[in-house]
Amino acid sequence: MISVIIPVHNVPVRTQEIHSMTRTCLKTLQETAVDGSYELILFDNGSQDDGMTVGMFLEEAFTAKVIRSEENLPISKCWNQAIREADGPFILLLNNDIVFNRKGWMVALIDALSDSQQVGAVGSKMLGWNG
Repeated sequence: MISVIIPVHNVPVRTQEIHSMTRTCLKTLQETAVDGSYELILFDNGSQDDGMTVGMFLEEAFTAKVIRSEENLPISKCWNQAIREADGPFILLLNNDIVFNRKGWMVALIDALSDSQQVGAVGSKMLGWNG
C-alpha cells in the first residue's frame, strides 16, 4: 500500500479553480489506481470555510484520512505532518493539480521502489497541459 498525500485549501479569489483541479486529481487517482492499493490523506491547509472544502470531496465518495491546519502552512510542513499520519510503507507526495492518465502507474511506481537498497525516490514523467 502507498500513502498518497495531497494538500487542499481554498483561496477566496480562486476557490472554484482550486476545487476543480482537486476534484480532477482525486477522480483520476481513483480511476487509475487499483482498489485498496493506496491510502488517501488530504491535508486541509488553512481553508477558511470550517472544513467545507475537504468535506465536499469526502461527500463525493473519496475515502480519505483528513488532517487540518488552522493556518496556511508551507507545503513542506503540510507533507511532514501528513507523513507522520501515514500507514503505508511508501509515501507519494502530490499537489492537487496532478492528473493521472494511465492505469497501473501506481504498481509501476511501487515496483521501482521495491529494491530499497538501490532506490530511495522515484518521480514521474511530467507533461504539460498540451501533452
